[in-house]
Amino acid sequence: GLAGSQWRIVEIEGQTARHEETAEFTADKISGKAACNRYFGGATLDGTKLRIGAIGATRMFCADRMEAEQRLFAALGKVAQVAREDAGQRLRLIDAEGRVLVLLAPK
Repeated sequence: GLAGSQWRIVEIEGQTARHEETAEFTADKISGKAACNRYFGGATLDGTKLRIGAIGATRMFCADRMEAEQRLFAALGKVAQVAREDAGQRLRLIDAEGRVLVLLAPK
């Protein structure tokens, strides 16, 4: 499973992640660092189906990073499934139509 795994976010909807964004999974949560703030939310994994609940975040403001942060949160909200590739060295978070929303690599 994903529990206990830590990841570096490589791409968000096809765009390179530039702010050292991360994602960490526990049994029922996702958390990490977005472009500006730390974030957290519920995460339910059932086989390869992954559902991420409403995302909460700390409230700092970073003038040039809020758009990237909102893009990540919007992408996480659309995640429907997860797939590992490269012998588990990459993790893809995918929407219901099979589009890759977030690409992750081990931290």
